[in-house]
Amino acid sequence: MEDNSTNLKFDNRPEPLTQGVIRAIQAGLELELAWLRGDIGVDPFTELVEKIEAKLRKLLNLPPDYRLIITSSQFESINTAIKGVAWGIEGERNEIAIVRGDQGGFVESAAWCDRLGFKTTHLTLNFHGEPELNKWKNLISQKTALVGLSSITPEVHVKRDVPGIVSVCRENGAISVIDYSEQCSAEMIDFDGLTPDMVSMDCASFGAPIGVSVSMVSPQVRYAPMITGDILQDGLRSGRISFSLLSGLSVSLDEQKNRISHRKHIIDGLFGVATREFRHHLPDIKILALKHNLRTGLLLFVPEVEGEALVLALETINIYLTTGSSCSRAAGKPSQTLIEMGYSERDVSGAIHLSFKEYHTEENIVQSVTAIARTISELWRTAGYDGKK
Repeated sequence: MEDNSTNLKFDNRPEPLTQGVIRAIQAGLELELAWLRGDIGVDPFTELVEKIEAKLRKLLNLPPDYRLIITSSQFESINTAIKGVAWGIEGERNEIAIVRGDQGGFVESAAWCDRLGFKTTHLTLNFHGEPELNKWKNLISQKTALVGLSSITPEVHVKRDVPGIVSVCRENGAISVIDYSEQCSAEMIDFDGLTPDMVSMDCASFGAPIGVSVSMVSPQVRYAPMITGDILQDGLRSGRISFSLLSGLSVSLDEQKNRISHRKHIIDGLFGVATREFRHHLPDIKILALKHNLRTGLLLFVPEVEGEALVLALETINIYLTTGSSCSRAAGKPSQTLIEMGYSERDVSGAIHLSFKEYHTEENIVQSVTAIARTISELWRTAGYDGKK
């Protein structure tokens, strides 16, 4: 197969929905339409939400007293969590701690809290993208109202020590708000231990359709609803999610364990093949195959190449990578996560990110890495770089 005909796409679109989830969405839509037409007398929404809650509690081993709130997106879950907590805080706790470069909901929420008079503290990462807990113990104090961050360091896919983070928060009476969206797409999550005060998850990570997410809230958290209106779920969120999306989520939860087992086997293999092929074709590039990596993606530093120029060049041969941030096609500015980890803007400007999907094959990887290596070599020649450090 010629390089220009490869169909491998290293991007961040969701995995294709399974046939079981698609059938559930269709059946859910038909049932919802029947209720709206008046063909059935009982609104099926409440019963389905209860079933989903029971499935999530069992799947995640969630403490029984945690409240579960269904939202429309990961961004909404984080936003309503942090804003809802901040709105109800009184007294001298006037600081919010986040990690620069984490999911945008944390940054937006912190900026909103700043306008309420809160001070934002930025928590540091080490060179591997791991929390510097010794430093965090000095940054998280009795004035810290809440700590919001992802369970995974973006772009480098490194698992963080969430129990250690939660422990530091508990010692200081701060509320922990942790997003598990990326982690739950790669492995089973078990909360049989030190559970964060608030947890958010994008249900697309479970193989559900886009447009439905969940928040899980400790009963100890004072949480003020940001919106009021009809169908105020558990007194915290107004409105209702599409019944068809909830039907798809319900089936995806049934499929999760088998899906994760199958996906992990495939993704681990693709990660190994891609790492081997890049080291063979381009020994001068730096591969961030760091410890505790989930292996869902791979980050490379390409010397003497602008990442965005490389992304655009590869799009012409149907290979789609990201640069600047693994959450966007082309962020147009250096990755804040990598800067926080201590890398220079020069290093970061040549960073490219690959995401592995279940539908990729070893042949896809080998062909595409060859094409990527050839494109990089052409850009090096244009820049007068001989490939030597």
